[in-house]
Amino acid sequence: MTCIVGSTNGQDVWLGGDSFTGNGSYWLELIEPKVVCREVGSDKVLMGASGSGRAAYLLRSMDMPMIDDMDVYRWVSEALVESIRTAFRAAGHLKKLDEVEEVEDLSFLVGVRGRLFGIWGNFTVVESQRYLAVGSGMYAALGALHALWYTASPATTEEELLGALAAAEAHNPYVRAPFHIVSTWKDEQD
Repeated sequence: MTCIVGSTNGQDVWLGGDSFTGNGSYWLELIEPKVVCREVGSDKVLMGASGSGRAAYLLRSMDMPMIDDMDVYRWVSEALVESIRTAFRAAGHLKKLDEVEEVEDLSFLVGVRGRLFGIWGNFTVVESQRYLAVGSGMYAALGALHALWYTASPATTEEELLGALAAAEAHNPYVRAPFHIVSTWKDEQD
């Protein structure tokens, strides 16, 4: 369920998410956004989770490791992943599949220091140069992001993400507005 989208220009990162929770029998609009901006020392870390609303809550409330001078990819792959595992294990949200702890049907986007990462349920980490999407609406969102990125009159990053989320909503029953956008863009934070 859901759709989380992200974009980076190499300096700043934007994440967007929908407000759906439910299943094939019902749906509710969430109050708390699925995308958050956390402060870690002097860094802003954007995080969003697809799937369970409990996952988004755990990302908002978990202890965050300091980045300091650590390579960002290493920080995400090691320190952040271990913090996510610890928080999810304590909440009973991890499953053992073939002797490996995994989070079933969940994936995450993380934006930090101008870089955009995806973390899959088995804690594999990938990095994107431009945009990513996760959740049940990811395919429609990725297609929309690609098309919007190549338009003759470029949209703002926020418009790109809103367009991608609207495409996901139009083509997936488990994605619903309102949409929320968070960013590390300095002008938005002032």
